[in-house]
Amino acid sequence: MSGPVLQPGQLRPTVPPPGPVETVIGVAAGVIWPIMIVLGVFTSLSLGTAIVIAIIASIVLNQVKRTLRNQRRASIQPPATPPMR
Repeated sequence: MSGPVLQPGQLRPTVPPPGPVETVIGVAAGVIWPIMIVLGVFTSLSLGTAIVIAIIASIVLNQVKRTLRNQRRASIQPPATPPMR
């Protein structure tokens, strides 16, 4: 077994909240599908092209969001362990 061990009475390190960039990317990833479907139905953009664009944009935005979340979680310092008696 490896890694930090949580002792009784020790608090877990808190994860900082998402930053503004991570929040904007998350919102963009959430609204890309409705926007592209509306554009595919009501504009000259074909529905098939809109769906392909939505798939690619969704994959890219979700990967960027996942990378930012992992960097945020990795920035947490494990709690200091008291010396053994």
